[in-house]
Amino acid sequence: MNMGVSRTKELVIKYVVRLIPSKIIRTHIGAMIRFGIRDYLKAARTKSHRRNFKHFLSVAAIVKNEGPYLKEWIEYHQLVGVEKFHIYDNESTDDTKEILQPYINAGIVDYTFFPGKQMQRPAYTDAILKSRNETQWLAIIDLDEFIVPLQDDNIQLFIKKLVSDNNSISQILIGWCVYGSSGHKTKPKGLVIENFLWRAKQTQSKYWHKTILNPRKVYHVECHCCGVFGKTVNEDLVEITIPRRKKPDFTVGEDYIFNNKKIRVNHYVVKSWEEWLMKKYKGDAWKKRKQIKDDAYFTGYDKNEIRDSTMSKYVKNLKKLMR
Repeated sequence: MNMGVSRTKELVIKYVVRLIPSKIIRTHIGAMIRFGIRDYLKAARTKSHRRNFKHFLSVAAIVKNEGPYLKEWIEYHQLVGVEKFHIYDNESTDDTKEILQPYINAGIVDYTFFPGKQMQRPAYTDAILKSRNETQWLAIIDLDEFIVPLQDDNIQLFIKKLVSDNNSISQILIGWCVYGSSGHKTKPKGLVIENFLWRAKQTQSKYWHKTILNPRKVYHVECHCCGVFGKTVNEDLVEITIPRRKKPDFTVGEDYIFNNKKIRVNHYVVKSWEEWLMKKYKGDAWKKRKQIKDDAYFTGYDKNEIRDSTMSKYVKNLKKLMR
């Protein structure tokens, strides 16, 4: 991706397109600039044409100094059906590239060094553009998030059962389960999924979800839920209406509840206190300025109310793969 061109497009969208009074029109004009008019019009077609893709399911993520967690995250998601990873390295200073190199060589990881501030949307936009001709479905998650199929052992099987012959579905929203520190003060040895077993009760928040989407149907990019042509549904095929007349953050309403019975995203947002201290100074790839989160953020997410060993069944096999 030509990052200079990408930054120029984002600046045009931010400073020129915003002069248009209608927010809905602004969003769609921005999509034409970001993706190109031809791809925008193609996405706007009512049906998504069936075709064979190289991959059924890919994942996109932007990372910064996530070296200790990369191998577990990749190997786990391969276990549950992810075939391709688009990883954008936002100026890591650790051994991220060295850890990823075997996966890059094997064609499992598409690696892009992606320096700069506020690079999350450009990274996701690039991943969506890359995926349009090679993958049927694309998940957008972070390195502290693990997609967990609950009724099936494979994410692909869940998607196939859910979508079946329904060509109008363009996005599946998956609810979070937020895990606390499990009482760890220092970084424990072993895997994330074996060390952090205590989570919060299912408290509703409009941001507590992530997306698996059809990359050919996207017209607006966000980190929790994108604007798409076609239906956005949950795990029960209930259609979710995305508000578009307010600021286009494309988050569902506060009153919407995700069941998290068929699939969910385990969000290991704070981990141990030691790991939190390292994480808090990295900044936010979505926001322009480097914002250091205060310790109230840790306290707010460090809810250890329910012991949940759902991930334990993966530990033995995952350790074997990582060796």
